[in-house]
Amino acid sequence: MLNRPEVVCICGSARFVAEMRKANGELTLSGIIVLAPGEMNGTVGDDQKAVLDALHLRKIDLSDRVLVVNPGGYIGESTSREIDYARATGKPVSFTDSAWRWQDGGMNEQIIEAGARLVGMPVPALEFAATTGGTVDLGRDEIGDFVLFIYPRTGRPDQLEPDDWALIPGAKGCTAESCEFRDLAAEFSRVGLSIYGLSTQDTVYQQEAVERLHLPYPLLSDPNVQLGRALGIETFKYSGTELYKRCTLVVRDRVIVMAQLEIADAASHPRELLAALSTPTGHPHRSA
Repeated sequence: MLNRPEVVCICGSARFVAEMRKANGELTLSGIIVLAPGEMNGTVGDDQKAVLDALHLRKIDLSDRVLVVNPGGYIGESTSREIDYARATGKPVSFTDSAWRWQDGGMNEQIIEAGARLVGMPVPALEFAATTGGTVDLGRDEIGDFVLFIYPRTGRPDQLEPDDWALIPGAKGCTAESCEFRDLAAEFSRVGLSIYGLSTQDTVYQQEAVERLHLPYPLLSDPNVQLGRALGIETFKYSGTELYKRCTLVVRDRVIVMAQLEIADAASHPRELLAALSTPTGHPHRSA
């Protein structure tokens, strides 16, 4: 059908009925068809819950995308299964709260410190020189969904690292981060994501890193900080050169669905990110 309104399926814990109703109203008023969880009066038995759960999966089938209502980052077991199902069937999934936490025995563990300001923003149509030759426009449909890790700079074995570089918070670890993304590239691919790295270094410098580190993904050069200006990503000056502060964006359907702006450990970050993407609650034992 031509000009059919977008169809969005809402998922979330039953404890967030009021929040899901609000999201339903906002989406409806914006011209979107909303498929929301069924609401029942009184206690629902196990058999009835199984019917409702199966029905909600059919609603996901009918939708164009899924919106997870997760105030405070909470995602329960049922919602987690729905997210897994949606992703397995190719449905884009977004969250009202991009800081994910798991709930277990009343304890909270923050899985990812996201840049909520960036979540939901479209990736700007900007072209960057790539180590694969030519340019890459991150805003084009053709490149699919991806992780973009943004880093200050990589070093070279024939150049000594200045003593004060390690004193800059978050600056050290670019090579280790790049290698970890390299080693996990196949696993990121299994969750539907390709990988790009981006810095303000020129392509010739980046090409040396790709060849030396055997990176299977492109590095993109942004010497004029175009992406940073467009999205408000922070930079810092070092020896007269503007460099990016380390951050990572996850993009699905050209929209930022996760943004981590504070990365304390560059080397372990790729694996932690993969765990959060593979299991949305980030913990194998999830409460309902």
